[in-house]
Amino acid sequence: MTMYLLLSLVVGVAQLVSSAADVTEFVDCGPLDTACECAEDATVCNFQFYVEYAFTLTRYNFSLPYLEGQGEHVYIDETGNFIVSQGGGKCMDGNFVKKTGESDGLYCNEVGVCMEKNKLCTEPITVDGNVLKMFLSVNKQFPGPTLIVHEGQIVAVDVHNNLSTEGISIHWHGQHQIKTNFMDGVGLVTQCPILPGSSFRYIFRASPSGTFWYHSQMGSQRGNSLFGALIVKEKEIKYPVSFIDNPASHTITVMDWYRQDPEEFFQHKKIAVGWLIGLPPFTAPSDLNPSLGYSITRGPDNVNIGTNAFWSALIHGKGRHSDVPYQRSNLRVYEVEPSQTYRFRLIHTGTMYAFRFSIDGHRLKVMATDGYLVEPMEVDYIAIHTGERYDFLLDTKQSNGNYWMKAETFEMNFGGSANPPYNFTDHKAEAILHYTGTNKPRSPEYANISSTPPECTQESPCKMLNCPFEKFHPSYNIECISIDKVRLVEPTPSDEMPDESPDVTYFMNLAGYVHKEAVSSINDKLFRFPSYPLTTRYEKNDESSFCDVNSECESKKGCKCTTVMDIGDNMTVRLVLSGVGRERKSTHSIHIHGHSVHILKVAYGNYSRNNGFLLGSSRDLTCTEDGDDMDVLDDNRCPNPRFRFPNTKISLDKFAVRKDTFIVPAGGYVVVQFRSNNPGYWFLQCLVDLYFREGMSMIMKEAVDKISNKPPEEMEYCDPFIWDVNDFMQSLENGNGCGSITMPSISAILLIHSVMALVIVL
Repeated sequence: MTMYLLLSLVVGVAQLVSSAADVTEFVDCGPLDTACECAEDATVCNFQFYVEYAFTLTRYNFSLPYLEGQGEHVYIDETGNFIVSQGGGKCMDGNFVKKTGESDGLYCNEVGVCMEKNKLCTEPITVDGNVLKMFLSVNKQFPGPTLIVHEGQIVAVDVHNNLSTEGISIHWHGQHQIKTNFMDGVGLVTQCPILPGSSFRYIFRASPSGTFWYHSQMGSQRGNSLFGALIVKEKEIKYPVSFIDNPASHTITVMDWYRQDPEEFFQHKKIAVGWLIGLPPFTAPSDLNPSLGYSITRGPDNVNIGTNAFWSALIHGKGRHSDVPYQRSNLRVYEVEPSQTYRFRLIHTGTMYAFRFSIDGHRLKVMATDGYLVEPMEVDYIAIHTGERYDFLLDTKQSNGNYWMKAETFEMNFGGSANPPYNFTDHKAEAILHYTGTNKPRSPEYANISSTPPECTQESPCKMLNCPFEKFHPSYNIECISIDKVRLVEPTPSDEMPDESPDVTYFMNLAGYVHKEAVSSINDKLFRFPSYPLTTRYEKNDESSFCDVNSECESKKGCKCTTVMDIGDNMTVRLVLSGVGRERKSTHSIHIHGHSVHILKVAYGNYSRNNGFLLGSSRDLTCTEDGDDMDVLDDNRCPNPRFRFPNTKISLDKFAVRKDTFIVPAGGYVVVQFRSNNPGYWFLQCLVDLYFREGMSMIMKEAVDKISNKPPEEMEYCDPFIWDVNDFMQSLENGNGCGSITMPSISAILLIHSVMALVIVL
């Protein structure tokens, strides 16, 4: 029995004895369990997360306590085999995977050698095959394990911080956290960071259903791989198409990946040094080691994309750097059978680059976004931005084969042609769609896969959902479908539906510049975190650092404050988020915590007919009371945008698509609407990590005087916190969170000592 299982048993036994929850399943979710599913009949699903440092190009041993966490550095040779480069002798050779049937409970490698689970090592974490780098892991995995629960279940995740110097927090991206604002996982807003050596139990009801993810909400830790997928299965699903749903096998995360640590990444941009390309890591530039300069890359609309240089990209933790040949790579393989319809779940877990996702030889039938089922829409590409999720149906062919699955950036190479269509750069992540009737391809065979990408012609143009701009130039033969054209399958329930006319409207301009300085802000305000969590001390909060999102900022260099939007109870709230002004240089991916908002309208700037380049901001908005053209203002600021024509009519109905993450196009704006029916302090943030770190975020202070379920008093302090399940359930029923942390009984303590004795013996 591994230490992971024993520690989980210690925690589980204590809770089982001291608590009497209906049916609690302690889900086995160790280093070899890439997907961990809770039984449908369980009331409570308990998972254990051990957050610790790990290395890429490494596999770890978990067979005996004295080898716990020891590992071997590996590389891939030209025949596709893992070769130990350092620390050999700790692991069996081969890639062991779980088998069913006669070998149920065993893990077998490609030559048929089978072993028990507790004698194995983790699969080598190869990422792009190029970078040996330390990262943050959940249970020694990258990405973290996919958690699969069922709608309405109580999810209890015990997070143990085994890092030496960093505090952490885990945000459950897209979960509404009704009555549990204090479990939203935003460090210094809804909780204290989980300190090194400490533990914290996140406990909440799984709602809504659909495709979500979890990630660190502290600093740049999300970019350092502290994330994983969270799947909430529907109780029942009403959809016009039948399909096979296996999230353990068909969940896809895509991300951009870098050789630098994310904090180094941010600091490099902050001091505006630029990037040293063409040099090996840790090499200083000199006349003997010249470095190529880096220019920000741009998309088809000539808008900035690559603020920092692209390095590589990954699909579910695996990819290939451009310097790595196919035979030395280790790509993710997704298996399907012929003549079936499968549900795939696509999640963008990256930090900067948007992707064009496609599968050669197949069309994608979009069926859901951010947890909400939508009318089937067949497209060739899905444009997916940081934090977004799209579920799509894949109709497999009658014959077998292997097909490329790709996530490609929007970066263009403008040097090869004077006029469009310009060529896209070859910056992409790759995986393989494999039909099981043929042999599973190994890396020496990757280069032989010759599937055909979508063919876009004038007679039969390709379709792309969710473009970051209004349209491609006609020469590309790609039609864009805006997200506001997507429709829900089922109408929004009346108790969640906002009115058509808003009670209050907030305008927020997402500026990349403040008075000609390259910093990211909302209405001229650069967000600064409060000095202590607001949710756990809301009756004692010092609001002297607060600033209203619509207040005037006296300094033209921007105000640094805790930006707050004060919202009353049960109101229809309209947000108009824009990217306008002279410096309309970037598209932003925005995430709203605690809500899924209706997307009423996506509007774009003005584009050139000659080449499709963005020329100016939308004329629907103005930055001045007298309606002056915002593109000719003396500075780059637009701190108080508004509609040029105040009586602009924007309609809403019950089938308008709902999302918690959406893009604001450069030069354009998005109108969203929601009902303020979830009291608490809710974060609103840009998910492009560089812009978030600079200050493009704020807090929605929503009807906090109506909070009925208060957090336990113990959460006011930064001590270890494990909330008893029964106390939590009672707090939901009574609207009072003043329960107690778990205090094991005498019998529980005796059991703990017995188990620990067993650990010592083993």
